[in-house]
Amino acid sequence: MPTKKEKEIQKVIAERPREKGRGAGIPKVLIDEAFEMYCNKIPYSKISKELNISKVSICKYVKKQEWAKRRQARWDKTEQKVDDTVASEEAKRRKRHIGLAQALQAKGYEKLKEVKKGEISVTEARTMISDGVKLERELHGESTAEVQIAIIFPQELQDI
Repeated sequence: MPTKKEKEIQKVIAERPREKGRGAGIPKVLIDEAFEMYCNKIPYSKISKELNISKVSICKYVKKQEWAKRRQARWDKTEQKVDDTVASEEAKRRKRHIGLAQALQAKGYEKLKEVKKGEISVTEARTMISDGVKLERELHGESTAEVQIAIIFPQELQDI
């Protein structure tokens, strides 16, 4: 079923005789539709046939109204919106991952306080904290290659 805009275009085309001569005045709605078709890379011959506008007139509008620049600006704007969306999603994902890394550190620290033989080893708790710190640093874009993480245990845990 045609949209309201399509119906309007069809009506204008039906009521309008084929243009003849200079200044034959093409309705704005047809020029706008021709531009939309141009942006979708539809050939001039097809635009001409569908909208009942001569190819010469289309070429004049393409040049006069700088359709190539307008189409490129439209594509650039769309590309920017996509880039912004991707960047936003990346920021959300990074924030979520940082939260997980911090939770891993907190869990390791918590377990370190409650170390009981057989439940979790000091080494496992240390690994949880160390991995969480490294992950958080990576997510913040910091290097982890030369970073040493020192985890100091209370005296009573050092012998376990």
